[in-house]
Amino acid sequence: MFVIGHRGAAGTFPENTMISFKEAARVGAHGIELDVHMTKDGELAVIHDEKVDRTTNGKGYVKNFTYQDLKKLDASYKFKKKYGVCEIPTLNEVMEWASSEGISVNIELKNNIFDYPYLEMKVLD
Repeated sequence: MFVIGHRGAAGTFPENTMISFKEAARVGAHGIELDVHMTKDGELAVIHDEKVDRTTNGKGYVKNFTYQDLKKLDASYKFKKKYGVCEIPTLNEVMEWASSEGISVNIELKNNIFDYPYLEMKVLD
């Protein structure tokens, strides 16, 4: 059986954050599933929803933020008292960690509502 942590250890940790991915690996997941959106400046941000409203302390569409502005948001918003502040990671950040840990990554391209130009190519790069 191949165990994949959906958005990391979502449900007990802030989804699609490094702390959630690391927890999934710690408890024995062979891989993680994550979601990718593109920021206004073309960075690949790991976040599930088109809007940051549900999972962070911010409001608005991912596509309208630069990554530097997105990075200022707290993705542990609903878990803040338990884990402190968590940033929204970039795909590169997650892939570097996963590679060093030998963790498989299932990437969901979130371009069904907004057409992010060249999203597929950027993910492959």
